Amino acid sequence: MKIAIVCYPTFGGSGVVATMLGTALAKRDHEVHFITYHQPVRLDLLARNIYFHEVSVEEYPLFHYQPYDLALSSKLVNVVQEYGIELLHVHYAIPHATQVIWLSKCLRNKE
Repeated sequence: MKIAIVCYPTFGGSGVVATMLGTALAKRDHEVHFITYHQPVRLDLLARNIYFHEVSVEEYPLFHYQPYDLALSSKLVNVVQEYGIELLHVHYAIPHATQVIWLSKCLRNKE
């Protein structure tokens, strides 16, 4: 199965749990794609069946914080379409799960 995992890549629980889950799935011959703004701290990119897709967040002077949710949405659409992702696993409802809801509507409209 082709699985995408979206998480925060930090030392905290989300990044660690997501990395452990993805690594275990890759060892069971699933193709696992991590999608986040930085490589998760415990992710070994040399492991078989593991891929990393960086979300590039550009500086924009109008916003106090960079528009990560928009950049994440665009990257999700690209990775799902290019790699034929069958399952998305996301940590945190905001912004990750909300972006997946938007993604599903966007992809449904393309059919």
